[in-house]
Amino acid sequence: VILRKNCIDHLLDAALKYTSAGIVSPITYHNKKYILDGDHKALRIDKLNKKIIFDNKDMNKKIYDKIPEGDLCVEGVTGTAMLIKRSFLIKAGRWDKKIFSYWEDMDICARMRLNNYLVIKASKAELDHAAFSSHNVILNDSVNYFRNWHYTWSSYYIRIKYNQYISAILYLLRIGILNFLK
Repeated sequence: VILRKNCIDHLLDAALKYTSAGIVSPITYHNKKYILDGDHKALRIDKLNKKIIFDNKDMNKKIYDKIPEGDLCVEGVTGTAMLIKRSFLIKAGRWDKKIFSYWEDMDICARMRLNNYLVIKASKAELDHAAFSSHNVILNDSVNYFRNWHYTWSSYYIRIKYNQYISAILYLLRIGILNFLK
């Protein structure tokens, strides 16, 4: 992750401007390209039943696949970079220790939103992210094994945590069948 000019200052400015924001996040570029799914997520949050719906297939990416021109309130941001207000995090329940990696960002965003805190993309704050570049290429097989394990576990666990039992079972069945076929 490489922060662009004044990224932290812009994040702090946004955090002061939006006093109800539990999370403020910069605009994230991947290899100098803007990719919506690598920047923010469109979760559906059911505040009445205190749950989130992860299988949001009806999001119109054509509308959202643009670099935000101004600050943007969103449901979830990727964990690449987040400025989180500590007091809000404590009220929302801190980090879930059962999630090591993957979906921890959506979990904390969902809990912030369920507690009526905002999640803001600060358009002036920008960074560059080179995904999967934190390790030597020699370690790819080993890292991929652990990454796949944690992604699968977290994908299952997060669905169970938010009462998406059928989705969790279908997810495991799909993964099981795909791995069996491989």
